[in-house]
Parts: sequence; C-alpha cells; structure tokens
Amino acid sequence: LPAVVTFYTDWLWFGETGFQQVFLGTLKAQSQLGAAAMGLAFVVLFVNMLIALRTLAPRDWVVVTREGPISISLDRRKVQPAATAVVGVLAVLFGVWASSQWQAWLMFRNAQPFGDSDPILGYDIGFYVFRLPFLESARGFALALVFVAAAAAGAIYALAGAINWTRGARIGRPVRRHAAALAACAFLVLAFGAYLDVPELLIRPAGIIHGVANVDAAVRIP
Repeated sequence: LPAVVTFYTDWLWFGETGFQQVFLGTLKAQSQLGAAAMGLAFVVLFVNMLIALRTLAPRDWVVVTREGPISISLDRRKVQPAATAVVGVLAVLFGVWASSQWQAWLMFRNAQPFGDSDPILGYDIGFYVFRLPFLESARGFALALVFVAAAAAGAIYALAGAINWTRGARIGRPVRRHAAALAACAFLVLAFGAYLDVPELLIRPAGIIHGVANVDAAVRIP
C-alpha cells in the first residue's frame, strides 16, 4: 500500500509539472532492466538446478517425530517443482535489485563522448561518467549470480548425497565438474572487476587528492 501511494503521488506530481513522459520513461527503464535481469537470473539458476538434480536418485529420509519415525521419499519429480519455485523467487529478487540501477542503465545506453580524453589511459571522459557506473553494477550482479547458483547447487548436491561429510569431504565427480565450471565463471567475473579497477583509480580518492597518485601511475595501474 505505501508503494502504491508513493507511485500515485509521483504520478500526480509529474503530471502537474508537465513531465509525465519523463516519469513514464523511468518506469519503462525500470521494467525493461528488471525483466531482463530476472529472465537472465532465472535461466542461469534453473540450468544449474537441473544439472544438480541429475544426481538426485530416489531415496528415503527418516524423520523422527512425537508420533514415531516417518519415512519421506525424495526423488527428482518431487523436488524439482519446489526448487523451481525457489529459483523463481531468487530471480525476482535479482530483477528488483537490477531495476534500481535504472539511472546507470539509461546513462550507459545513451552515452555520448565528451571529445576529451584522460591523460593516463586515454579513455574519453564520457566513459567515466556514462559507462563505468553501469559496468560496476553489472560486475556485482554477475558475481552475486554465480555465488547464489553455487549455493543452490551445493544444497541440492548435499540433499542428493553427492557431498558426503561423514568421513571427510567426499565429493562426487559430477559435483567437481560443476564446481569447476562455476569457479571458472567466478574468476572471469573477478578478472573483469580487476579490469574495471584500473579506470576506477582515476576517479576515486587517493589520500588528500582525487584521482591517480604517483603510486597508482607507477605501480597499481601497470
């Protein structure tokens, strides 16, 4: 209800000031970015879920209650609907977070060159104003997606018994392959983040100055 009241108030305010099309533009950007991020997150998490569910063989779990032990039969057909629902909720959360980055997305999509370059890396000044903020957000989104996919897959593998902790960590071969692929994706995202850290040095504070210090130019950037 508070969200509806806030939306309606903003709608009236933009209408009174004659900028209702601007308000609609922000809503369109939020919905497009949120839907794209939600779809991407759902596909990535769903594929990882299906890969992990391959190791789930039919098995019985015994749960002790006050009425006595109860046997619960677990198989892929019973677990997959619940896992898909969890994936859907996680994808919605990713979409909601991504929609909050609509300003960075609009600046990235409508980026214009300044016609002047920085003296250190040679990038146009417009890159730092329009493109770098969205690239940083995309880096954070991708890294979070990889870690959530790894956590979800790990939970399914533990449920399937593919990870056995009774006598040390016994990890099956499918789990190792899946974990290696996710680790490779994580390292690629971290490498992309390291690439973005170089131009970030030009705009972040360095002691009492703002920008590249002598140590940055001589050591950190190379």
